[in-house]
Amino acid sequence: LLSATITITLDEQTNSDALFKKLSLSLRRAGYGLEKIVQGEEVRVAAREKKRERVRLILSVSISALLMIVSMWHMTKIPLPPFLDGEKQPISFYLIQAVLCGIVLYLQRHFFKNGFSALLHRAPNMDSLVALGSASAALYGIVAGGFIIYASVSGDQVLLHKYLHQLY
Repeated sequence: LLSATITITLDEQTNSDALFKKLSLSLRRAGYGLEKIVQGEEVRVAAREKKRERVRLILSVSISALLMIVSMWHMTKIPLPPFLDGEKQPISFYLIQAVLCGIVLYLQRHFFKNGFSALLHRAPNMDSLVALGSASAALYGIVAGGFIIYASVSGDQVLLHKYLHQLY
């Protein structure tokens, strides 16, 4: 499990394609993937996956940093650009953060796929914790965004101020 690999040695009589399909289905249900690798290709496949993970990580960190700047700008003494001022442009303030957050959640969707799958199979793991925490924060952010839009349209400044400062 730690190396995320499985090695199977088969008898000559075994139908490897049928076994691969059964294993692939079972492992996919448990939140894992299965890829058939011809002996000797392990290094190339591992390098390709490592590169994908690195790109996802760099993009996620970059977009998260941008999201943090957008959401915390008001705490600096630097004048706010108009579209980042939640008091003056609350809907765009929310939508910018929602889009940036959505991108990061999409880039890291494997946590949700693996985590919820493991949870549904009664074998929760660290991906399950990440998925539950991220999903609950995202859902709360959507609810807060709904209140921000409602309060902005209806002119309810008290409700608007409350949810602008509770946007996660």
